[in-house]
Amino acid sequence: AGTNPALKGRLTQNGINYGLQVGMSVLQSHLKTMSIPDQSGSYSVPIIGDVDYRVSGMKIQDFELQYSEVGFVPGTGIKLSIAHARIVITGNWHVEIGRA
Repeated sequence: AGTNPALKGRLTQNGINYGLQVGMSVLQSHLKTMSIPDQSGSYSVPIIGDVDYRVSGMKIQDFELQYSEVGFVPGTGIKLSIAHARIVITGNWHVEIGRA
């Protein structure tokens, strides 16, 4: 008769708090190197007319989380809550406004 090899471990609140710190650090580093696709479009505004816009060359300069929390949810898994996030994005924008 053979036995089934297994690995059993325990994840504590301190462990998932540490994982959150490491994960957020990796996320911040990744976001600063990520490129954001250019955006463009148009829409019609009463009285003003058509508005055409183009946003290009966007780059994330800073990303900050004021509040993040991770914890256990019995019978489900782990829950991550994020609130009061701040992001600074730079880029170029162009708008044209015309009469409809």
